[in-house]
Amino acid sequence: MVNLSILANMLARQAGMQVVWDSNAPTFAIRKEPSGTMTVIIPPSLAAVDPAEVVPMSAMLRGAMAHEALGHGRHTDFSVWGSTAFAQSLANVLEDVRIEALAPRELPGARKILAEMAGEVDARGFWDPTADVHSCIGLGILRTLRTEILRQPLDLAKNATCEKGMRGALGDALTDEVMVVARRGATGSSTREAVEAAEEICRLLQQPQQQPQSQQPQAQSQQSTAGQQGGAGNGQSQPSQPGHSGSTQADQSGQSVAPGKDGQGAQGANGSHQDAGQGAGGDLASSGGGQPDIGKTNAQGATGNGQGRGGNEFKFNPNATFNVSPEDVIKEWVATNDDSTYVKPAGDLRKTRNSQPKSSRPISSMAHKLRTRMRDLLQAQAEDEDDAAGETGRLLSVSMLPARLGKRDVFYEEGDTAPGLDTAIEIMVDASGSMSGITTVVTDCLMAVGDACAEFNGLVDVSMSFFNDGRTVLLKHDETWKAHRSQIAACYRPTGGTMWASSAMTALASVASSRRNRKIVLTITDGDFGAAQDVIETAKMANIELANVVIGSDQKVPGMVVENVVNWHPDAFVNATFRAIQRAMRPQ
Repeated sequence: MVNLSILANMLARQAGMQVVWDSNAPTFAIRKEPSGTMTVIIPPSLAAVDPAEVVPMSAMLRGAMAHEALGHGRHTDFSVWGSTAFAQSLANVLEDVRIEALAPRELPGARKILAEMAGEVDARGFWDPTADVHSCIGLGILRTLRTEILRQPLDLAKNATCEKGMRGALGDALTDEVMVVARRGATGSSTREAVEAAEEICRLLQQPQQQPQSQQPQAQSQQSTAGQQGGAGNGQSQPSQPGHSGSTQADQSGQSVAPGKDGQGAQGANGSHQDAGQGAGGDLASSGGGQPDIGKTNAQGATGNGQGRGGNEFKFNPNATFNVSPEDVIKEWVATNDDSTYVKPAGDLRKTRNSQPKSSRPISSMAHKLRTRMRDLLQAQAEDEDDAAGETGRLLSVSMLPARLGKRDVFYEEGDTAPGLDTAIEIMVDASGSMSGITTVVTDCLMAVGDACAEFNGLVDVSMSFFNDGRTVLLKHDETWKAHRSQIAACYRPTGGTMWASSAMTALASVASSRRNRKIVLTITDGDFGAAQDVIETAKMANIELANVVIGSDQKVPGMVVENVVNWHPDAFVNATFRAIQRAMRPQ
């Protein structure tokens, strides 16, 4: 199983929010804390995903996070909502489209992220046509608006089926009127406008039922009689004129047929008129009972004329609901995903000890060499971004250090940029007992790397941790190097075994929360990597480079940068550490 919690935390941090994994949460949700910050609530079963589902579920997770954090979190007013269950469901559809159209203003890549989610949801059948007309209306509105306004890649054949079902139930005129109001609500400037549009659609659907039967004109009765004669034996009906109450008709066998404008059904065998709400039971009752497929425009062969409602006996129910929002999709998926199947990565427990000889060269000289090479590497990365910009324009932070040295101008025009130096690096050091023979070399190497990065304060964030049977954090990303430099040698006391995989997953979560463009996790160890594939897949999803310096063995792990020090020598170790960082900063 693959853990998607790293990706969720990374996306939430980018949106300036936090993530809570709630075991009682059936789906994604978002809430506003008393402090004013927003919290995204995620069901814990998303922490365990089958490897075969990683790619599609990552797309759904990214889309759901963008939907909640960048959409609802930034643009939805939770104080207003619909007055009935159907109005609330419909308002949710309109508001979802409205906030997803605004999400790219918060994050330029949000449109693509949301489109990938919508395509995956549609492919899994969550938005497939249904026989229930209330769901048919909601799905028809959703699919039309997401295709027209958001340009999302939904199945056009399913779009046509939903539209055909809507027009069969409501008729062409009423369907067109409903869609005009829906488009207005989905493109409004506030949540209130979306809710008001949903309420107006409910009134349009309910209005014909509210026409008193006493208003039925004599001409309509005559039309009903004519329709009975013309449709005898074949179950055909003649819809009434818009705005007036319809009448029922019976064929020669005495069975009732489809209603007129107002959707009032006829259940008796003698063709007598029925009061509103006395139609053949159910929201979508057809002649003789039952629910037709939504692709059929009229029940039992009845035909509509495109004026007002169609031939189906659709009686609007304001308490009906339909589940088509991304939250509902996640809820349905979570119900089938048991998080008890998640297996924690197995770590390697080593009891051996290395017996490498002491260095014959002064340690300080090697540390100085590494620090100089690191400084040159970081400077080159900073200049790469500077050189990719133009001559005049915005102020780039990466230009400040060269400007202080009088080497170049500070202002550059924004254009194509190289990756630059904007980097967060987490250094994990094996603190198991097998590393006890080389502690001095390791600590001097760490101080050399930290000193070089500290010269580029503001462009490089460094964090360090030791791992054996657990993980000890020495320096966090938001802490200064100078304040913790002296603690490295004092705290590094190798002992016990180690669990690299679990420590690496925690380190990935830490570095993923950084706002830096480039993220690197460097491991220094003398053992194997255990269940490395889970770590590699998680790092790939979070766009984090994995670099490793392996002492005493020759390992090749696809998906990770590995520099081996087979025959121990301090020079070889220093060179391997530099090459690992260099390869991670400049991946092929």
